[in-house]
Amino acid sequence: MPNQLDQLKKTGTTVVCDSGDFATIDKYKPQDATTNPSLILAASKKEEYAKLMDIAIEYGKEHGNNIEEKVDSTLDRLLVEFGKEILQIVPGKVSTEVDARFSFDYQGSIDKALHIIDLYKSIGIDKSRVLIKLASTWEGIKAAHTLQTEHGVNCNLTLMFSLPQAIAAAEAGAYLISPFVGRILDWYKASTKKDYSPQDDPGVKSVQAIFNYYKKYGHKTIVMGASFRNKGEITELAGCDYLTISPNLLEELYNSTDDLPQKLIASDAEKLEIPKKSYINDEGLFRFDFNEEAMAVEKLREGISKFAADAITLKDILRKKIDGINLAFARLLLRNQCNVVVADLALRPEAEEVVAAHSSPSRSPARAVFQKTDVREWSQLERVFYAAIKEFGGADIPFSSFWHPPGSSASRDLPSSNRYALLDINLTHPIRATQLAIAHFLSKRVRSSSPPSPSMNHVVHISSIAGQVTPLLAPLYNASKHAISGFVRTLAPLDRHHGIRVTAVAPGVIDTPLWRDNPEKLRLVDEAGGDQWVSAHEVAEVMGALVGVGGKDEIEVVKAVSNGDGPERKGMVRIEGGLILEIGKGRVRKVEQFSDEGPKGAGNSVGNMPLVDGEILEMLGSGKWGVQTN
Repeated sequence: MPNQLDQLKKTGTTVVCDSGDFATIDKYKPQDATTNPSLILAASKKEEYAKLMDIAIEYGKEHGNNIEEKVDSTLDRLLVEFGKEILQIVPGKVSTEVDARFSFDYQGSIDKALHIIDLYKSIGIDKSRVLIKLASTWEGIKAAHTLQTEHGVNCNLTLMFSLPQAIAAAEAGAYLISPFVGRILDWYKASTKKDYSPQDDPGVKSVQAIFNYYKKYGHKTIVMGASFRNKGEITELAGCDYLTISPNLLEELYNSTDDLPQKLIASDAEKLEIPKKSYINDEGLFRFDFNEEAMAVEKLREGISKFAADAITLKDILRKKIDGINLAFARLLLRNQCNVVVADLALRPEAEEVVAAHSSPSRSPARAVFQKTDVREWSQLERVFYAAIKEFGGADIPFSSFWHPPGSSASRDLPSSNRYALLDINLTHPIRATQLAIAHFLSKRVRSSSPPSPSMNHVVHISSIAGQVTPLLAPLYNASKHAISGFVRTLAPLDRHHGIRVTAVAPGVIDTPLWRDNPEKLRLVDEAGGDQWVSAHEVAEVMGALVGVGGKDEIEVVKAVSNGDGPERKGMVRIEGGLILEIGKGRVRKVEQFSDEGPKGAGNSVGNMPLVDGEILEMLGSGKWGVQTN
């Protein structure tokens, strides 16, 4: 006896996989696949999809005039990248959803849909293999009509809970509709406080009514039942044009050999007495008849809100990957009602946007101001503290800058300058800034005649795993990070005696423009060989904990690395002066002063380092390298 999945296909039903997981899609061999922000959000958290995220992020960084536009571009490209991979598995079509925030925007829906189609075209995928998913609002249905008739773009009208929506969609010429079975059942169970058999299931009856209406009046729009809560709902709809089924229910069908007869038959529907209605040219009648179904109104609202919320969550993840460390840290501080002074030669557009959004008390309860600063000049560093005192009455958490913008002198030194700019920026500047901070904190206490308050004043430095290792490639950079780590440790007693806490983070390979926009650094990373990125958000969260965001005096860290003998052991360490925390991919570790094991684990490796070190040794042996004396 064939399994129920095969039997379902033999009733004439096309099986579609409701998942963004490629392995699941491949297992059940569906004709098509559907996605939505909720499914992509779940899939995007898996490590195997990191490369798709990377492609989307690189695209987003180059498309948009501000951070929000860049994030929108990144999300669009991410959806298309998932679609591209799915289309390598399924022989038919993939549904890609228009952002739910356009659910009531006719023109916005059209523009976004055409943009998605253009993105697919740019990577060699014809529009014939793509369905644009739109919410079944009046605006969404009208947008589908325009896309189908004027642009030849096939549409999937989703979040469908009523016959008026289905009739209008068919009149609009939609390629496919997705009436939601399980969500209708949810509403009736909550409303009536009773359970329903598959035969009496209100969601099943809704799809049956739509199927019968379409077959009665010859509508070509495909009916695709969606959102199932149990296998019985699926078996009661055997014979429906399409059914999009979640992996767990596909597995139940796959593992069952019970008999599965066809329940929906087009020829039977043609004999039914069903009144004909029309909505496509009568918005008022559509809205009135739709409004008469309380369940449909509520579930449509709920569905739009849920998809929109998941899209926002996904955008937040993407935004954190676009940000650099200090920009992510600044956002975290501002969210926690901390004022921020930004000190740098210039701001990148995304940093400008943050400062603008927090430029006045009327716009935000926390403020951000920019102080143009060459961190190599001590007099300019002092002006940062004057700016903090003038704007906010003082400074509590000084840190260097958001970025070192392209064009700064961080990587070039003139022989006549008698100094290394890298050491000025990475070592001398943070040391001098810390001196100024300590002087400010102590003078503030003298003025107020108050005793030292533990952990009220913070200086947090950005060290690096480079402060623990000794590659040949970057001796100046590594020396500066070793020095910063030692500097932070020497100031540990200030916490106990004067309430001034100096700490540091030591991140691994961070997914920021300082790596992505620097070809010399980027070539060190061997992603194919297993190197992974640490997000700027991960670093910012630890920096926030060090300066008291969250109000906790301990932080969870990896206590010991397992070396393959089992899971890593985790524990808590006290946050105190002199603490240095290494940040890898999904892990935090305290860097010990003596007998430290060194950086290990994901996010702490650059696989091409030996290759580059070898190139340096070869260059030194060529006789062409030397010290310029003029």
